[in-house]
Amino acid sequence: MDENNDAPLILPPGDIARPDSVFRNSCRACGQRFDVEGVAPFTRFACPHCGAPLVVPKIFGDYWLLKRLCDSGSARLYGALDPLLDREILMKIVKVDRDDPEKSATWRRRLYYDSQIQAQLDHPGAVEIYRTCRLENRDFKVCELLRGGPLRTADDPDQRTDTLLLLSALSETASLLAVAATYNVAHGAISPAHLLFNDDGALKLLNFRPPEEAGLPVPPEEYAFLSPERLLDFEMTPAGDVYSLGVLLYQMLTNRHPMGEIHGLSELELVTRQRRNPVPRLKGQCDFSDEALFGLIEAMLAPRSADRPDQSTVAAGLAAAAKRLARKRNLQAAVSRLSRKLQEKLVALQTGEFIAPDDDEEPDAAPEHPFGTAEKH
Repeated sequence: MDENNDAPLILPPGDIARPDSVFRNSCRACGQRFDVEGVAPFTRFACPHCGAPLVVPKIFGDYWLLKRLCDSGSARLYGALDPLLDREILMKIVKVDRDDPEKSATWRRRLYYDSQIQAQLDHPGAVEIYRTCRLENRDFKVCELLRGGPLRTADDPDQRTDTLLLLSALSETASLLAVAATYNVAHGAISPAHLLFNDDGALKLLNFRPPEEAGLPVPPEEYAFLSPERLLDFEMTPAGDVYSLGVLLYQMLTNRHPMGEIHGLSELELVTRQRRNPVPRLKGQCDFSDEALFGLIEAMLAPRSADRPDQSTVAAGLAAAAKRLARKRNLQAAVSRLSRKLQEKLVALQTGEFIAPDDDEEPDAAPEHPFGTAEKH
């Protein structure tokens, strides 16, 4: 059995009337059983009967863990299957630090807090939570599996998330933050690592942090997105989320941080730069021009929280910018098509070739007789 086979998975069949052992060890493609006794979980192999790619699941309670996705600082994430519902899911299982029970307790509180917030927010940008509980002394949650990938911030402009998609998606994120603000809830540290697309292209915001964690250290990838009040006063506020979203927008559009090179800066040095250095103007740094959008992002990065727009204003501003960019692209596409047709006709005239009418052009109507229908003689 090849453990490194990257072929797509064929999940076990969804026939819940069959015994679990048969259900788990049958091929969906041909229905034949196979023996996986003694084989390590997550091993990929070909069905011995039909050759279809399969995977050995690891059983955790009522769920089958199919693929280990990644490790975060506090939890381990798996792509899994709920066999009773025949539904692919994401499982987040909290780690246990036996040498530091207090840290383990913090991780558990974080899991339950985030799950409760996501469950209460009635918004398409919130992750859909199916279950949160404890099993075998391990706390875990079950939620929708997000397979669309994160926002792309690569140095290569061709690999970045498209600007129109970025503005539309983050408009929905700002709308979600507006709903959260009505409950006086803040996310705490919005960054690309916390934004994932689902299969339908909707951007989901992950990992709401409890307010008491505002003073705890954060991963390096989140540090650059923290607001001045979060860094200096350990305040986790909705206005701080607006600042983080502004940093994200600025960085995605220009491929640089609004405070310049910040690698190696201490928290105090970064706060000093945030409060004393004006944000470089966006005009001339992007491959398009939109003064209203640029002004909105620069206002989101105001050092004082009271000077920043609220989440609803940000959501409306980003949605309007997305519409303007879409209209501009449609106009550019129409002009490009017209220019191409004119060039083709010019070449045809120069070479004397026949010019066929365009499909979308109606043929000229026959000239109308000046005195009505002409009589035959």
